[in-house]
Amino acid sequence: IRFSITDTGIGISQDGQQRLFQPFEQVDGSSSRRFGGTGLGLAICKELVDLMDGDIGVNSRISEGSTFWFKLFLGAAASRTDTSFTQTGLAQRRVLVIDDNAIARQLLRCHFESFFMDVDEAGNGATALEKLRGATAADSPYDLATVDWQLPDTDGFELGSAITDDREIPAMPLIMVTEYPARGHGLQCVRAGISGYLQKPVEREVLRGTVEIVLSREVAADQTGELVTKHTLAEANLQATKPVGDIGSLRILIAEDNPVNQAVAEGILTEMGCSHLKFVDNGKQAVEAYTTGEHDLVLMDCMMPEMNGYEATMAIREFEGNNTGHVPIIALTARAMSDDREMAMNAGMDDYLTKPIDTQVLTETLEKWAKIIASV
Repeated sequence: IRFSITDTGIGISQDGQQRLFQPFEQVDGSSSRRFGGTGLGLAICKELVDLMDGDIGVNSRISEGSTFWFKLFLGAAASRTDTSFTQTGLAQRRVLVIDDNAIARQLLRCHFESFFMDVDEAGNGATALEKLRGATAADSPYDLATVDWQLPDTDGFELGSAITDDREIPAMPLIMVTEYPARGHGLQCVRAGISGYLQKPVEREVLRGTVEIVLSREVAADQTGELVTKHTLAEANLQATKPVGDIGSLRILIAEDNPVNQAVAEGILTEMGCSHLKFVDNGKQAVEAYTTGEHDLVLMDCMMPEMNGYEATMAIREFEGNNTGHVPIIALTARAMSDDREMAMNAGMDDYLTKPIDTQVLTETLEKWAKIIASV
């Protein structure tokens, strides 16, 4: 099988082509060259292709562009049948793909057919409505439709509303697909009766999960669920696989006034699998955020403006004294003297960590408190 990519760029001389696939080589090696790079990308490509016993090369002329290609010899798969989809309830379900771009329709068709679904296509809104009404009249209605945001005769939101409001078309889930996600689209989807929202190019597993969710809601007559997106799907999968007491499930409030320290903490916690993070800049904001009841644990810097970490902790403990529950508060401080730890404990903090943050120590501390929280 041969893959090739052709551009209409500046082209490459014969001499330059000889150097292209060598490590750290550039076609233009002068200090004034316009295009950057390390000269490693094509060398890595060549090594990968060589490891698979393939061939790689380029055809190019100056001012006429270039065609980069590679060729691999691949054996046929033992079976083309993916039986994992036959048990999902998607087989034989009817779906209408609405998109004016033929390539986009073909990609979605391939995905849906791999789920053993019955696929039909429409290139614009008018054709889509005609097919939806016709299928209903023929007593073979569609179970689902995907709607492109930008169509030649309408937009996806208007078409979604038209489908939802049309009495000749029975209620069914709609999934919007778009190359250009924008703020406010979520609310517009809800108003238009659209159940899912995905960005192109749509990944097969993401599409499968979204379709399964929106169709299961239809069976349960539950159309009140939140809009299904790639992110909500990933979150649902993550929550389903997390063990009880896993630190990734913690909703953590981080009180830290230094933007650099915030960025460092976010990087470390995200790498550890923590996705529910809220940052505030001082103790006063920490107290206000805590009272919402949305957090399982607090990482509290001790020295902050307006209200320091000790004062914020005492205010939180006073609030808890008049209400119920106890959220663990872990001190973060650059000071590591024994009396600093004692001050933190006396203020009502539950644990103590020193800066710079040691990833291993932070992991062990969060794992300890996650288990305690889960057991309460």
